[in-house]
This record gives sequence, C-alpha cells and structure tokens, in this order.
Amino acid sequence: MLSNEKVIDLSMYSKENINLHLSILQEIIKRMADNSFKIKGWSITLVSALLGLLISNTNVTSNDLFILLIPIIGFGFIDAYYLRLERVFRNRYESDVKKIREGRIEEVQLLSFSSDNTKSEKTKYIEALLSKSILLLYIPLILSVIFIIYILKN
Repeated sequence: MLSNEKVIDLSMYSKENINLHLSILQEIIKRMADNSFKIKGWSITLVSALLGLLISNTNVTSNDLFILLIPIIGFGFIDAYYLRLERVFRNRYESDVKKIREGRIEEVQLLSFSSDNTKSEKTKYIEALLSKSILLLYIPLILSVIFIIYILKN
C-alpha cells in the first residue's frame, strides 16, 4: 500500500445504516415542510383575527392597521427560513442517493446532518424568500391589508 492512499472503513456503510441515514433525511425534509405549512396557517389566522378585532373597534385608524404588516413580514421571514432548510436537506438527500447509486458510497457522510452547503447561507435564504411559495402568500396578504387601509382612509 502506498503511503498517500486513503484507507476507508466500509463497515459502517451497511445497508441498515444507509437506510437509516436516508430515512432520517426524509424525516427532516418532512418536518421542515410541515413547519412551513404551519407558519402559513398561523400567519393567515393571526392576520385575520387581528384584522377582525381592529375593524370591529370604532376608533380604529388606518395607522393602526399598519401593525398587521409586522406579523405578515415576520411570518414570511420564518417561512423562508424553513423553506431554505427543506431545500438544503432535499439537495443533500438527492446527492447522497446519487452517490450511493454510482457506487461512491465512501463520499456519503452517514448520519451527519449539518445544513452547511457550498452556496452561501445568505444567498440560499434570499432565494427562498423570493420563491413562489413565499411571495404568492405574503404579497397578497400585504396588499389586502394595504387595500383595507386605503378603504378606511377614504
């Protein structure tokens, strides 16, 4: 054996460990998607409840309704965070499956679940924030609050 050759212990790459690794990744992806779904539900529920409370108050001003923009924006950022994590782990799952199918199993870091990746975290977060699933929910929510504020001013 040459001195610069890397010795790889393939004993940890049993079928059970590989299946466990992939199933844990699937569970992480599922949990991130579920968190994102719940955040969307909470944002609609909270904004609707606050809107109903504020409009039922006879002394409400249009400035009071600007408070509704805070939870919408906050929930949007949290939702984008979970979407970014879901994408990171989905890419990791697909990459690991590809390596296993190509016989490059030694490149798979079994039972290591870091969310680090080659692209910068900031870039991935901005991509998630500007995704359709985020924009198609939170932009209409913001626009509807602005529309209600406009109606109350006139």
